[in-house]
Amino acid sequence: MDVKKIFIGAIIWSLGLFVPALHHGMLSMAAIHSRNHLYDYHTLAKYFFDLPWVDGVFLVVMWLVGIVLVISGFRPQPSGR
Repeated sequence: MDVKKIFIGAIIWSLGLFVPALHHGMLSMAAIHSRNHLYDYHTLAKYFFDLPWVDGVFLVVMWLVGIVLVISGFRPQPSGR
C-alpha cells in the first residue's frame, strides 16, 4: 500500500470538487453585486450544473485522476521494496 499515492489522489479528487464549487460561488457573488439583489439558496443551487463546460471537464478529469491514484495506491507493493 502506497500511502503517498492515496493521499495525493484524495487531494486531487477533493480539488476536482472544490474548484468548480468555488467558481460557482464566485459567479454567484458577482451576480449579487452586479444587480444589487439578494438571491436565495435554492435559486443559486439549482444552477450548479449549468456551469461552463470547462468546469465539467475539469471535474471529470480530476475525479478520474484521483480515483486512479487511490486505486493504484492500494495495490500491493513488490516484495523488493
